[in-house]
Amino acid sequence: MMYKKMLILEKEDIHNLDSNEHQLMRNIVITYTSIVKKMLEKYKHDKMKSVVLSNEVLVTWIACCLSYAYSKECVPELNAFSLPLSACDLSYLSLDDKLSRDAVISLFNYIERIEETRELDVFNMNNLRGTFEFALKYGKNNMAIKNYVKETRNFLRSVEQNDWDEIERKKRRASELRRTISSLESDYQYLVNEYEKLKLIYNDNYYGDNSGDIYTKLREATSQKDRCYSRIRSSRTILTEELKAPKFIVSPIPREDDDALIITFFHFMKNPILIFSELCLEAQYSLCPKELNAWNSFKEKHKITGTSWMDHIVSYSSRNLNHGQNFHFSIVKGSIDVPKDFGPSNIDSIDKSTERIWYPMFQPSLINCTKGCNISFVSNEILKCLFIEPLGQSYNKNLYWINQFPSTLDKPSDRGNFAYSKLQFIPKDFRKDEFQAIASLRSFPFQQIRKLAAGLKDGTLQLSNQLVKKTVRQALYQIGEIEDSSFVWHFDLHRDFSGSNEIDSLLDNLSLSGEGTQMARTGIDVFNEILKSLAEEIKFTPRNYENIMLLSEIGRFIFNLRDIGEDVRMSFTNVVEHWLRLVKDELGNIKNTVEENLYLKAKECLFNGYGIICLGRGSLTVESGKLIVKYLLGFYNGLAYEEWARNDKCLMNALKSVRELVNDCMAYQLDNILDLLIYSNHGGDILNYAVKSIFDCVPEGLKWTYFKDSVVFSSNVDGTIYSVNTFKGIFLVNGIPPSRLSKEIKSHPLYKRTFKDRDFEVVPDSEPGVCKTTTPVQGFYYKFSISNDGLLKVQEINEKDGTVLDLIDYNSGDFVISDELPERLTTEYSHWYDIEKEIMVIREVEFHKKLIFYLITFDDDVMYCYYVNEHLRSRSLNNLVGISKDYLNRYVHVEDKGMIKLLSRFEYSSFIETMRNPSNVLMYYFPRFHLTFYHTDNKVHSEAFPDYVLHSHQVLQGTLEYFDSYLVLRNDRDEYKIIVPKGVVILDNNRTTISSYLRGIFYIGKRTDSIHFTVSEHPQSLLQPMAKTTKN
Repeated sequence: MMYKKMLILEKEDIHNLDSNEHQLMRNIVITYTSIVKKMLEKYKHDKMKSVVLSNEVLVTWIACCLSYAYSKECVPELNAFSLPLSACDLSYLSLDDKLSRDAVISLFNYIERIEETRELDVFNMNNLRGTFEFALKYGKNNMAIKNYVKETRNFLRSVEQNDWDEIERKKRRASELRRTISSLESDYQYLVNEYEKLKLIYNDNYYGDNSGDIYTKLREATSQKDRCYSRIRSSRTILTEELKAPKFIVSPIPREDDDALIITFFHFMKNPILIFSELCLEAQYSLCPKELNAWNSFKEKHKITGTSWMDHIVSYSSRNLNHGQNFHFSIVKGSIDVPKDFGPSNIDSIDKSTERIWYPMFQPSLINCTKGCNISFVSNEILKCLFIEPLGQSYNKNLYWINQFPSTLDKPSDRGNFAYSKLQFIPKDFRKDEFQAIASLRSFPFQQIRKLAAGLKDGTLQLSNQLVKKTVRQALYQIGEIEDSSFVWHFDLHRDFSGSNEIDSLLDNLSLSGEGTQMARTGIDVFNEILKSLAEEIKFTPRNYENIMLLSEIGRFIFNLRDIGEDVRMSFTNVVEHWLRLVKDELGNIKNTVEENLYLKAKECLFNGYGIICLGRGSLTVESGKLIVKYLLGFYNGLAYEEWARNDKCLMNALKSVRELVNDCMAYQLDNILDLLIYSNHGGDILNYAVKSIFDCVPEGLKWTYFKDSVVFSSNVDGTIYSVNTFKGIFLVNGIPPSRLSKEIKSHPLYKRTFKDRDFEVVPDSEPGVCKTTTPVQGFYYKFSISNDGLLKVQEINEKDGTVLDLIDYNSGDFVISDELPERLTTEYSHWYDIEKEIMVIREVEFHKKLIFYLITFDDDVMYCYYVNEHLRSRSLNNLVGISKDYLNRYVHVEDKGMIKLLSRFEYSSFIETMRNPSNVLMYYFPRFHLTFYHTDNKVHSEAFPDYVLHSHQVLQGTLEYFDSYLVLRNDRDEYKIIVPKGVVILDNNRTTISSYLRGIFYIGKRTDSIHFTVSEHPQSLLQPMAKTTKN
């Protein structure tokens, strides 16, 4: 608002302020300066300090100019005076956005115009002449000030008359005392003579009869003499006091009326002059060092001491004045202390011509305010250093000159060969050409833009290095010399090279000439080509993610000067989108550990922050609006994972830097975002796209409601309220932000069995107490809840078809399907139940392993358990249900245990499973050996060996003792196979057990003098001939 008012003021000389807005503007400045001070005391982010200080200067100076325009309308005397600001000081500022730089030009033009028509300025801390002349003019026309001076003069005359009356009284009293003392002295002399006489008589008659009477008289004479002397002494003391002159009169104002009017003006200042004077002081002090230590030492060194006129006037005024009325501006006298003595000290020396009033001397050489420091000590050199960004401890000592203010236009640069003469100070992480590129960047003011372009193109600028970052930003942002209302240092950016060979030379130097550069007619066009090229390069090197921040800043700054470059800005957002897709793909890797996923979430947060920075300036289209709101939600919700970047110092520092820059960008773009969301026809689409991109669990097509005078949008779907804060990126579901699962859920045995140590980001579901994952995992959402009695409920929701499966805690005993199922189906797998379709799927224990091993259906209260062949396990649940009866083997319970008893010679009966195939053929399945036998035609056929059946005689003759764990197979050609579990034979309570369950195959030939056998772990290889071994 203030910037726009400044633009209008410069062009039309209209301030558009009223008294309330004038006061409000003052409050804004005071608040802003206090915020800046706090920021600098705890400065940890990547935004340039010089930019922060420059914005403070800009705000206070604009407020001062607007206040001046308003005040001079209210106070005509102010029209003859100019502002206490120098337009050339604006050249030191560093500003990173177009609006601020436009405001600088407006300030420059306005101040220059004011200075041209007015010789003196007011409230200038370096030159008080104009201030005092204005105070005199104002005082002569202000009745309150004139009345106070007149009242004070009358008061002084009244006090002076009372003082003379007191002196005359003292003189009369002194005359009386002198006569009394003279009379007493005569009496005293008589008493002394009488005393001497009596003393002689007493001495002569010491031994006489009347000596006692004489002694009595002598004592009486002595007493009279002493009493008289005491009265003389007392009278002389009183006379001495009476002869002392009364305390001289102290005037609260100077003797001269003009001086009195000036001094009184500062005490009687009212709005708007009171606010204007304060803003003048704030504007001037904005050019002082603000860093905590530097500012304190500077104040201490140049502190002004002494009693102020404010204190003096309040102390000696005839009125009961308010000491705090003038709280920010006061004059300090050169000899402010009232003297201890003034004029004759004895009333005998006083007559009516004697001066009895002491008037303070008005010495307008010192001025003071609540800042406690004289700004006249701030030199141009101090100002230059104030707005130059420190390079850091590792660079400040020997390389401080790299970032210094370039030479001005009227003198040649003295740093031309520094890049070569200082090669001994090359940092370890720089090559020679990289050092020369950054060291010479600011040597010549007119070459900064060209050198920056060349450094970007040839890759000699380390874009992630702090020295490079600060120097490049300083070169771009510092205003530099202002001439004819333009920034001459950035002349190449705006210059039209049409019809000139200079652009071809520039493009040749940058290796950009040729195809694709025909439209490059200005410096901005050159940067357009360079940045688009660099965007493509860094797109495929995400490990150099820090580079994008400086590149996007360069592009954002340069193109915002003309409000162009949307294609370059979107090029950088395409880079961010590509990086975000890479991170999302990595997050989808189910093999990642929890720590790896959390680290990736922190990196995802950083990339979202980069996206905001890329779009942080300039206008917004619908497409860029969708992206920036998406990045906003992704960044602020991703900050919850910031701590997981602690092991990556580079990532941690990048997150800290980006966080502050994102706040700045959002403060700039907030109005544009709200305009798109509220007033365009695409507001709902933008919010839905952004929310859905970050939180997939949110329903499609939400209808959003805007809360007036806020930044909040809300949507209510079936009692679930979704809320979005478009400034802070806060997303809430029923008032609760996304979070991690509770410890109670993660410590539950069923959760630990199924999900191990994995954690999920969840939001509240519409059902109370239930939370839902914000994004799908391998295409599935998960819901979690835990009851008061500790029962965990987990639901898996298919993203595509909406199928909901409930995780069953089969081991708890609360859910029993059938006692006839093989035991391993209940202990070695996880069980997921579709309540709607009454179907259970049995999968591997870990949740991400989605292959269906077994399928259980319920038809008319009859349970059917199907074994899913390996090649069918990846099919969907619905597909398996459809083919279950025609293609899947079904578990059955066999009453006749004879065959199972026979087969138990090879495998324990508890591990032998009976099934029927779709043709109703009974099957015996050994899951640990992956062997299957079919019972058909009263024979038991082997699936692994199609030509073989189970032999009717299963006992071999002549084998080793306890060797009875085997099966004998025979074919029509009278060939045999013996299937033996691979392992060792051990004795346990006179019973034989096998310690390993890999199978071995012995092949017995027709010859009886030898045994031929093969051993294999896979049935498919059993038919291949192996080497022969002869057994005796």
